Amino acid sequence: MKRSLLILFIIILSINAYGQKIIHKPDYIYGNVSGKVEKVELTEKETILHFHLKKPRGGWVYIPSETYIENSLTNEGRLYVIKGEEVGVGEKYYLSRTNEIIYKLYFPALGKDVKKINYGESNLKGNRFIYKLDVSKNGYRFKSDRWHNTREYISSKKKSSINNKDKQLREVKTVKTDGDIFPKDLPKDFFGNWYDKYGTLILITTPDYVVSDFRIRYYVDIQKIGNNKFKIETTANTFEILSLDNENMIIRTDKLTNLKRKPDTNVPEFIKGHWINKNGKGKLTVSENLFFFHKTPENILSNEKKYIDHVAVSKSDDAIWFILYDQGKFNMYIANKINGNYVLGPRGHMETQYKKIK
Repeated sequence: MKRSLLILFIIILSINAYGQKIIHKPDYIYGNVSGKVEKVELTEKETILHFHLKKPRGGWVYIPSETYIENSLTNEGRLYVIKGEEVGVGEKYYLSRTNEIIYKLYFPALGKDVKKINYGESNLKGNRFIYKLDVSKNGYRFKSDRWHNTREYISSKKKSSINNKDKQLREVKTVKTDGDIFPKDLPKDFFGNWYDKYGTLILITTPDYVVSDFRIRYYVDIQKIGNNKFKIETTANTFEILSLDNENMIIRTDKLTNLKRKPDTNVPEFIKGHWINKNGKGKLTVSENLFFFHKTPENILSNEKKYIDHVAVSKSDDAIWFILYDQGKFNMYIANKINGNYVLGPRGHMETQYKKIK
C-alpha cells in the first residue's frame, strides 16, 4: 500500500513538472519598464511574470487593466492581465515602508511554440513595454550570476592545494555549458572611449552596453573568431574586432576602421553646478556622480536622481556625453557648446534642454 502511494505521488509530481516551465532572469532586446522581470512561469493554464522593482520610498506602482503580453514574432494574439499579487491591477500601490517590491502578474497561457513575447502597459505618462522577452531559456543575467558566484567561491579557496585548485578550475569551466561569451569576459582593453584619426568619438564600450552612432545599444551575441578577435552583435548592428591592444583597435563593419582609445573622463568642472530648463520650469544639478532633477510644481512626484555611469568628451571639448543609470535603465544626455555656452539635455529632446545658471 505504501509503495502504491509513493508511486502515485511520484507520478503526480512528474505531471506537474512536465506541465510547468520556469525561466530565470529572461533576456530581452529593449524595455522601458521600471524594474526587472526576475522569473517567468509557464504552465498549461497561465503565464506568470515575476517583477522586482526599486523606487524611492513614497513612490507608487500602477498596473493598467489593459496590460498585456503577445507573441513577438507575430505581434498578434494579445493576452491581457488577469490579476496581480502584491500589486493589484488598476490600483496604485504606494511604497510607504520600503524602496522595493516583488510582485506577480498573471496572464492566460502562451502557446507552446511561443519563444519570445512583448510585454506592454499603457500609463498616463506614456506606454511602457518590454520588447522580445525570451521565454525559451534562462537569461544572461542568470548565467552571469552563477558564473560570478562560482568565481567568488573559487577566490575564497585560494589557499587550497594545487590538486584542489585544478579541480576547482574544472568546476568553473562547467558553469558555461553552452559556450557563451559574456560581455564581462571580453578583454579589459576593449572597454573605454574610442576615437578615429580625426578625434571623432566612434564607440563607447562598457560591459553593459555599447554606444555607436550616439545611441545606446545592448549586447545580443558575442563570438570569438580568433586570438583576441571577436564578432559582436548588438541590438542595432554587428561589428568584428580584428586587432586589439590597450590603445588601438581595428574594427570591421561595412569598412575597416582604426580606432584609438583615450582614458575615461570625469565630469568637467565647468559642467558641475546648477542648470535650468530653457522654459524655466525645471531645475537640474550636476555633480561628480549624479544628475539631480529638482522637484518643481510641474514635477510634483519627487526629486529624481540619475547616476552618471560613463562620460566621454570630444577632441575640442565642444560636446560631452553622459550615460546615466536609473533603476536598470540607461539613457544619454549631451552637453553641446553653442555660441560659447553649453546646452545640456537628453539626446533627441530639444524641448527639455537646460542652460547653466551663472
